[in-house]
Amino acid sequence: MSHDRVLAALAGTVGEIVGFYGLVATVEWRRERARGYGLQRTTASTARLLIAEFGLIELLDSTTLRPLFMYLGPGITGGIGSGTLLGKLLADVVFYGVAIVSYELVRRRRRMRAAAEEDTVEITGAEVTQPIAVGPA
Repeated sequence: MSHDRVLAALAGTVGEIVGFYGLVATVEWRRERARGYGLQRTTASTARLLIAEFGLIELLDSTTLRPLFMYLGPGITGGIGSGTLLGKLLADVVFYGVAIVSYELVRRRRRMRAAAEEDTVEITGAEVTQPIAVGPA
């Protein structure tokens, strides 16, 4: 019985990782590609975004939290299916709680960066012949 629970916990963890990140990476990659970026920049940008939003919590989730909760769940409910589901739900609560905070921080940083880019003035093809006065002469 213990061996089945370990196998179910590991299989559930791998399934969660592949399903979740497959979808998230595809959506983000398409969004970045629609901005007109090349293949290399799109892929690098998508990878940076996923690491920034999910890196640390994913490491903790996939190596410790999710397998542990999915292993303990069947002991709580008495059934492998219902216990694995309970473990998945408990791991999801922790994971998404941290992921939402990370997402909001990344989003705020993007807004700040976009605002800074809007404030930047780019002068092309102009020649400055006199310095601009900054204060009283």
